[in-house]
Amino acid sequence: MSNTGIEHQFKIKYKLPIIIVPAALILATGIGGSSYFAASREAHVQINNKLSTIVEARKAGLRGIAGDGQSHDDISCKQATDSGVCLKAV
Repeated sequence: MSNTGIEHQFKIKYKLPIIIVPAALILATGIGGSSYFAASREAHVQINNKLSTIVEARKAGLRGIAGDGQSHDDISCKQATDSGVCLKAV
């Protein structure tokens, strides 16, 4: 009986790395890819949350300015008096 088949051409010390190295590369690529996509998705969620918070804060600020019945000059003067100077035209 001759040992000419592919399974008999290489010794075990060559077969094992031929099997293990590609398997490890495939596994590492799969884990790395899934980690990247999970981190990317989480980053997008956090960015959207941050932007939503900023938008809501700006809406509340605009509602505060527009909804209190003060004129623009009164608001400017109030903001200026906080710094110590108010130049209001009479």
